[in-house]
Amino acid sequence: MVRIVQFSEQGSHDALRLELRPKIRVTLIEPGSAATELPQHITHAETRAVAVTAWKQVEVTATDVAEVVVFAVTRHAS
Repeated sequence: MVRIVQFSEQGSHDALRLELRPKIRVTLIEPGSAATELPQHITHAETRAVAVTAWKQVEVTATDVAEVVVFAVTRHAS
């Protein structure tokens, strides 16, 4: 189900980008998994342990995602 939603988002992005260019730039940012504090808020111990292990393997941080968003918003249109 998640993949269906992601595919729909990409299609909507492409359609919107084509419809609005060149006056409005549309950017889709898809960071995938990002290391956040989410595992700390999981109350089920077994699920939290799995999430913590998975998060240790993630190399993208929330700060990385924020920097990409700032770049996308502040860059000049080409």
